[in-house]
Parts: sequence; C-alpha cells; structure tokens
Amino acid sequence: MMNGDLVRDATKADVFKAGGRIGYFAPTDEAAVEVAYLTILTRKPTPEESHHFAAHSCAAAGERAGRRGLADL
Repeated sequence: MMNGDLVRDATKADVFKAGGRIGYFAPTDEAAVEVAYLTILTRKPTPEESHHFAAHSCAAAGERAGRRGLADL
C-alpha cells in the first residue's frame, strides 16, 4: 500500500495539495521548508533541519515549481 497509486496520488505535489502550494509560492527552498514546518509542526525548523531538507528534499527535485521533495517532508 505504501508504494501504491492511492498513496502516490494523495501525496503528489500539485497546486491542489499543501506541499505543491507551499513549493510553488515559496521564493526559496529554505522558505518552503520553514512554511512546511510551521504548517505541520507549528514551529520553525532548526538551522540543521532547514539546511538538510532544503538541500536534499527540495533542491534534489530540480524543479522550483512544485518542489516535489516537499511531499517527502
């Protein structure tokens, strides 16, 4: 189930889901990670967390529009 269509469709980064909206409108990867943390955990990320997720999850996707790595976060 974790690798199936149901989960993939529910977590894909598009403008109708939070991850896609955050990724599309955030000006930088660091800003996208901060907004995601504030939305999900109601706190700002530590500098280490921000750097880790901005460098690996967001930038690795290679797309500013959508930032597919936010779905993993």
